[in-house]
Amino acid sequence: MSDDRPDSGGPPEAADERTLFERIGGMKTLVNGVDVFYDMVLEDGMLAPFFEGVDQARQRIKQVKKGEKRGREKRGFRSGSRRGAAPRDAALACPPPMAHWVS
Repeated sequence: MSDDRPDSGGPPEAADERTLFERIGGMKTLVNGVDVFYDMVLEDGMLAPFFEGVDQARQRIKQVKKGEKRGREKRGFRSGSRRGAAPRDAALACPPPMAHWVS
C-alpha cells in the first residue's frame, strides 16, 4: 500500500505533553469563557432569575478556580468522554427558547 504523504525525513513529532487546559490557552481562555457564559446567562430572560442576588464576582471566581484545577489534571476536562453527547441529547428535549444554549 502506498503512502502519498510527503516524508520530511525527520523523526515523528513528539506527542504534545501539555494538558488540555494549556492547549486551549490556559487561564486567559478560561476567564474569558466564564465571563462570556455568565454574561449570556444574565441576558437570558429564562435563566437570569436563577442568579438574582448571586454575587457574580464570587460566582465567576469559583468557576474559574474549579476549571483551573480540573484543567491542570492530566485527564483535563474529560475530552472524549461519554459526557460529550449530553448537550446534544439535551438539545433534542429542550423547548425552543432554551435550545440555543445547547446547540
